[in-house]
Amino acid sequence: MDAEGHLIEKIARAIPSAGKGRNTAGLRLGIGDDATIFAPSKGCEMVLSCDAFLEGVHFLIESHPPDSVGYKSLVRAASDLAAMGARPRFFLMTLAIPAGRTGAWLDGFLRGMRRAARETGMILAGGDTTRSGLGISISITVAGEIRRGCALKRRGARPGDLIYVSGKLGCAQLGLELLLHGFVRNPRLRAAIKPHLYPQ
Repeated sequence: MDAEGHLIEKIARAIPSAGKGRNTAGLRLGIGDDATIFAPSKGCEMVLSCDAFLEGVHFLIESHPPDSVGYKSLVRAASDLAAMGARPRFFLMTLAIPAGRTGAWLDGFLRGMRRAARETGMILAGGDTTRSGLGISISITVAGEIRRGCALKRRGARPGDLIYVSGKLGCAQLGLELLLHGFVRNPRLRAAIKPHLYPQ
């Protein structure tokens, strides 16, 4: 097995996934083939979104713990499904990673992504891996389902509608500022940094 094959096996073992004989409702074909095949439940529509998470833009390799990068990359993408009222189901991950990050850093990343997958109820359905010489690049495509005709669209908002947010406004920004100023390892500030590293 080549290096990419070993990397795919490592990912498949670490994150809830489907393929190689494992059956998941709605997922007809998962990891291990050229593409994935899935079908929504009867009377539902699929909702799809994608999100990029790039080293140096969305996270700093020296400041963000690897499990936070894995967790946040999936939760950010899944939040687009939640915004439309969809139930998260599956995700695809494209990971470009330098060879020097396929050991301990990747293990931490996969732990965080596994936690996010379990919390959101999502299954890894496939994706792509490649070696990168320019840092880590993560792209997540998420698939959810919603009853036909019930998706919440931005243009559907009206005066008087209720607006919901998760957490307290400004807490994630405070966590980022503390992290950027070197307080990420300060145990007294852990609770203040958590909303940035592990958003709900």
